[in-house]
Amino acid sequence: MSHFKLDMLKIKHSKRKSIGLYVTGQGVEVRAPIGTSKAYIQQFVLSKSTWIEKQLESVQNKTNEVYQLRNGQALPILGELKTVEISLAPRSGVIEHQEKLCIHVTRMDQKRIEKVFADYLLSKAKQIIPDLVSETSAQLELSHRVKDIKFRRTKTKWGHCTHEGRLQFNWLIMMAPMKIVRSLVCHEVCHLKYLNHSEAFWKLVRTIDPDYLLSKHWLKVHGHKLSLFE
Repeated sequence: MSHFKLDMLKIKHSKRKSIGLYVTGQGVEVRAPIGTSKAYIQQFVLSKSTWIEKQLESVQNKTNEVYQLRNGQALPILGELKTVEISLAPRSGVIEHQEKLCIHVTRMDQKRIEKVFADYLLSKAKQIIPDLVSETSAQLELSHRVKDIKFRRTKTKWGHCTHEGRLQFNWLIMMAPMKIVRSLVCHEVCHLKYLNHSEAFWKLVRTIDPDYLLSKHWLKVHGHKLSLFE
């Protein structure tokens, strides 16, 4: 069980109307209206102490579930678990076998190992996702709306679509099952027509991804496990 103390608080004041409480891996943050007294904030936080303890415990449990990039650990590549083997080699790179993932590095440094693995996932995303975008956008007659495809590791989003038709994907999705990757691509491509989450948008999603709710649930339950890097 976590042991929450008031000195762990991070307090932010802004032009908001009510006080809010947020618990993340970085700690406990209170967002309060400008002028809110420290005494009131402390009283509010203490009244929520049981809830905070539960949230901190939940965050810690999720942190413990994150896959580890270590020798002998199992990592999913497109949902298939592979045993990691890290070794020194003249050139850095990753060789994927049926049951193993051989990571070659020029020096045994964790940051270097992470960089090599990140480059591998990015390369894999660039090989797979553009083809899925092309296939899906053609199916929906939206190919003309695709202006660019970019890849970026973000903390809160798996994908993004702009008004200009630029699609962005988090390359960590390469650790999820292929059906989840397809679902993510379908979701973002549908945003090329509806840049919102209206009923019309979800109706379009269902036409090409009838099981999208299962994929959405999978990411909600398992997505945090893929966050290998800080």
